[in-house]
Amino acid sequence: MTLDVQKKIETARLSLPDGRLVERVVEVRTHPLTGETGRVLTAPFRTLKIPDLREQYAHTQAGCPFCPGAVDEKTPRFSPGEFDEPRYSIGQARVFPNLLAYSGVCALTVLTADHFVGIEELTETALVDGFRAGRAFLDLCRDKRKDLPYRLLHWNYMPPAGSSMVHPHQQLMATASLPNRLRRLADGSRRYTDATWKNAWDATALSAKTTGERWVGERGPWSWVMDPVPQGRYFELVGIHRTKSDVTELSDEDFSPLAASLVQACHCLASQGFWSFNAALLGLPDAKDHFRCQLRLVPRAFFPPAGCSDVHFDVIETESMTLRAPEEAAQEVRAFFG
Repeated sequence: MTLDVQKKIETARLSLPDGRLVERVVEVRTHPLTGETGRVLTAPFRTLKIPDLREQYAHTQAGCPFCPGAVDEKTPRFSPGEFDEPRYSIGQARVFPNLLAYSGVCALTVLTADHFVGIEELTETALVDGFRAGRAFLDLCRDKRKDLPYRLLHWNYMPPAGSSMVHPHQQLMATASLPNRLRRLADGSRRYTDATWKNAWDATALSAKTTGERWVGERGPWSWVMDPVPQGRYFELVGIHRTKSDVTELSDEDFSPLAASLVQACHCLASQGFWSFNAALLGLPDAKDHFRCQLRLVPRAFFPPAGCSDVHFDVIETESMTLRAPEEAAQEVRAFFG
């Protein structure tokens, strides 16, 4: 078993109104660990433009339950007897239950007191406090809810990523059932390790750094690469921890370089007109032989001129369709990582 990406080429031919003949090459790629396929398109990429978001979303501050003065009155509390405190906090980060529960334990981390924080305004301090607060709560889940062994952090930042709340916040969950993508990554990692006696993610990071094709950079214990078959329309940036496999294993020393890298990634996104992303901090307990804790980030956008969603083919077919080759995206993001 190898980490080589299988590619099949399909070519579309069309005639433009001025009579020019154009070919569009499509790569249908197969992910080496999950077996999932994705389509890499070669249509020209046009840099987007960030609108005046502060003015556009000013109306969302009225009645926001995450703002100071409201967060203690309008948000739920953890049930007495299940956790020691009704809410948890570190710095400005506040953790409390998610009204929209989709797992046995489902919580939110409000990151800042500020209601609107643009993508270039996210700070290392806010991110570190958010990660620390989330990790501390998930530590409690590990100790108090042993029936829910998988602990994950997700972040839907801004409306294009599916967030109904502009105020920056993350989602925490403890569950007995792995989400589909993580389950496929875990299963593929185990198969790779069984076949090679190597950790799949150590090998992924080493291969990317050696070839340089999808390598972005490293900071502290995190190696940053592009996923060869990204879930997003533009790219999927992956930070792989060097030794740890579970979110609750991460320490404060891990979060500082992680936050610094995310701030760099956000500046890169803004330079291309992106102001939204989905992110997830994923891990598996007791899986150091075949898995590594990883941060995954996918840019999100509304397509002009109608401002439509950038997700469509994916919903029914569950197959990604990407406008940028991961190798091309890696070169651009790598420049921001220095």
